[in-house]
Formats: sequence, C-alpha cells, structure tokens
Amino acid sequence: MKQIGNMLAETVAHTRSKLHRKIQEKRNTMERNPIHFESTNYEIYNKNFSIRELLDSLKKAHDTAVGPDAIHYQISKQFMKKALEVLLDIYYEIWSGGDFPSQSQKQEKISQIQVITVQ
Repeated sequence: MKQIGNMLAETVAHTRSKLHRKIQEKRNTMERNPIHFESTNYEIYNKNFSIRELLDSLKKAHDTAVGPDAIHYQISKQFMKKALEVLLDIYYEIWSGGDFPSQSQKQEKISQIQVITVQ
C-alpha cells in the first residue's frame, strides 16, 4: 500500500511540475506581446448614462453618507427632471474629463439646481 501511495505522489508531483512549466512558458510568451490600450471611447461602458438610468438608480438607492457632490439621495429623489439633467451634466463632466469640477463650477451648478427646484 505504501508503494502505491508513493507512486501516486510521484506521478502527481511530476504532472504538477510539468504543468507548471507549461503555464510558465505560456505566460512568458504572452508577456512578450505588447499590450495596446487604444480605445475609440465608443465602447458601451464609455457612453453617457441616460436620465432614465439615473432615475432607476435613485429609486434603488438607499440612504448613505453624502458623497463628493454633497447631495443626499433623499434630496436627489425629490429633484424635478430639469434639475436632474443639470446633475447629469456634472456627472458627464466628471466621467468624460476624469476631474471633479472646481469649487466655483460646483457652486454654479448647485445654484442652477436650486433655482430649478425653487421654481
């Protein structure tokens, strides 16, 4: 019985070692190929989200801590459609540019939302 166990262990060790070498060879081959990160930016995950998607997200959102936009979900859920469109503009700027708006830009957009909300 001990001999069978030793034979099995030896076979597994040899197979594992062989497999490890094959994986390593494949990895080395793949790593020699340059990676191209070029994009047209027309991929589906790069498109702007719609007002419908924003409304759906707000409907599913739970109350959590305020994010960088300083707007609570409960307040967002009460916005009129026009105010949400302004909010979407802010998100589009962040999404496409990668930078948060400056304090004055944020204040300008928030003022627009407040004017719309009061009307």
